[in-house]
Amino acid sequence: MNFYSHSSSAVMASTGIFILGHAVGLMASGFARKHRYTLTLLALIGYIVGSAGTVFAENTYLFLILRFFQSIAAGFLTNLSITAVSTLYSSNLLSARLSLMTASMGVMMVVSPLSGAILMTWGWKTIFLAQALVGSLILILFLSLSFPPQCFSQGIEVHPGKILKKPGVLSRLLAISFSFSVIMVLLSSQANIFINLISLSLGEFVLLSTLINGTLIGGSIVNAWLVRTIHLERLLKWGIYSQLLITFTLVLSATLAILPLFICLILFAVIPMAFIGANGNASLITEFPESTSTLVVSGNILNFSVGGLAGTTVGLMNHQSMIQPTALMMLFSFLALTCYKHSISSFKAS
Repeated sequence: MNFYSHSSSAVMASTGIFILGHAVGLMASGFARKHRYTLTLLALIGYIVGSAGTVFAENTYLFLILRFFQSIAAGFLTNLSITAVSTLYSSNLLSARLSLMTASMGVMMVVSPLSGAILMTWGWKTIFLAQALVGSLILILFLSLSFPPQCFSQGIEVHPGKILKKPGVLSRLLAISFSFSVIMVLLSSQANIFINLISLSLGEFVLLSTLINGTLIGGSIVNAWLVRTIHLERLLKWGIYSQLLITFTLVLSATLAILPLFICLILFAVIPMAFIGANGNASLITEFPESTSTLVVSGNILNFSVGGLAGTTVGLMNHQSMIQPTALMMLFSFLALTCYKHSISSFKAS
């Protein structure tokens, strides 16, 4: 049972299999046009079974299989929940709801490591047991609530290739994905930068990571408030331009080794993504409401592939300075801006 020791290989294997399964779940759920309520119910049950099963896994292979099963269910739940929300709202209201969903994920990113550290005092199995219990509570809540009929109504069959050929769709998705990659670069490089280069202790690093997630929550809440009075297209443009400005200043502060400015900018680097993700997806789904699942799946696959490539690139870098990862962030910000401008011109032309 060496797999269950706290080795980096064990963590990487568990995390890698979860990301893979989550991507599979996202892709498979995109073809779900019928029986969405039943699929959501089955996904919840699958998540609970997968979580509880890992507690009783007696070998590495069974653990990874159950972890994969759990992550597929999570992928289904992610896509089906966004699809359900998008059937009830559109335009600015949809952006506000997506922002609140992002904020809730940010809260979990803050709470999960802290609660996980506490649960680890009773052993690693308690983490998965807690996931099963939370999943069970959500299942009970899901069964006890009444949902509007359109939440799980049958969607219109749309071929992914057809919708991606629409003017501006692919470039808009790429704009969101390139912006997402900036966050992946940040996450992939911050441990090396903060611990090795700025010589922070592990506790200080955890605190700083918590603050970064806190700014993501704050940015999402601010966007949800602003879309009440400002059109989402304008907020999307603000997000991309502000991301470009922040990353440019990050490169400058890294080059000049202005550490206080660098740390402050890192804290605010995730805020534009909160604006870009919610408003970008809301504008696309509003423009093509019949293809919500296809757009969500295509966008998530692009996010994982482009962002994963960016994160892997940073991981392979030998960080001798802060300039390399921040310069890569700058590149992806420029690509996001270019794709966004192309998508706007394409929509106007159509």
